[in-house]
Amino acid sequence: MFDKNEKLNSADDSDLVDLCKKELPYITDSYEVLVKRYEAIVFRFCFAYLRYNSDAEEVTQDVFLRVFHHIKKFEKRSAFKTWLMRIAQNQCSRRYHKIKRRIELLERFKQEPTVTDDSEEISTDMSEGLAMRALQQLDKDTREILSLRHLSELPLKEVAIILGLSPSAAKMRHHRAIKKFREAYERNQQV
Repeated sequence: MFDKNEKLNSADDSDLVDLCKKELPYITDSYEVLVKRYEAIVFRFCFAYLRYNSDAEEVTQDVFLRVFHHIKKFEKRSAFKTWLMRIAQNQCSRRYHKIKRRIELLERFKQEPTVTDDSEEISTDMSEGLAMRALQQLDKDTREILSLRHLSELPLKEVAIILGLSPSAAKMRHHRAIKKFREAYERNQQV
């Protein structure tokens, strides 16, 4: 048993996906390795996108449920991580628009919004706290590209695929996002 777990943990994503296609839904060992490998990355992306711990946790679970149910359809036209992050981006976008509609509806009826910021500080490190605060102050598109590139550690080529952009457009958007992030970070340092 130990040897099997050791082999699974050292297997590359492509091999794990192949095992998932053969074994799921009855044997989940290879799927569990993929979840452990990417759960934190997906959560960080969802948190940066949605800004709320509870929403990020729920969307992360939704992402991995979708992977569980749809991995047999994954055609390997891109890396598994790219496919996974595209699912995360789609799920975050759906949740974001659902929250936005709910708030707009509540405001229309002049009620208090039910969405509150119950997020916890990511780190006691001051610079990381400033960075997260700066990230949260940016618009959705800017947060999205920075999160994919830096929190999810995807190369710009894969970020372009996920966002449906050309590589040059992704590079330009990333450059502008970095500039906006630096400005927000500097403003927070002055406060």
